Amino acid sequence: MIIAERRLSLKDAFSTKDIKITLIAPVLEGASWFCSFSIAWPEGERILKVGGADSMQALVCALQLLGAELYASNYHKDGRLFFEENARGYGIPVPPNFRPDLVGDDAKYL
Repeated sequence: MIIAERRLSLKDAFSTKDIKITLIAPVLEGASWFCSFSIAWPEGERILKVGGADSMQALVCALQLLGAELYASNYHKDGRLFFEENARGYGIPVPPNFRPDLVGDDAKYL
């Protein structure tokens, strides 16, 4: 079940493309919980799945991995990926080791 979606924008020389992010509700698989998300990059959809001891941990870990994926992308490094306005961040949490890389509102509020 989809619990959240966000659309980022990717600028290139001639146009702006939507990058759809989808977050799926955590599900219990055996003794662990798993939460997955997808990013619809231009070169293809990337789907990742993260586990946790309970549904809350799986959800938090998925969100942090999502934030890390965005900040580690070449699109971010090139300054072409944005949410609402360029260089303001994506509004998605990151693991502690990514905090020095945060920009804009992300650096201020996350």
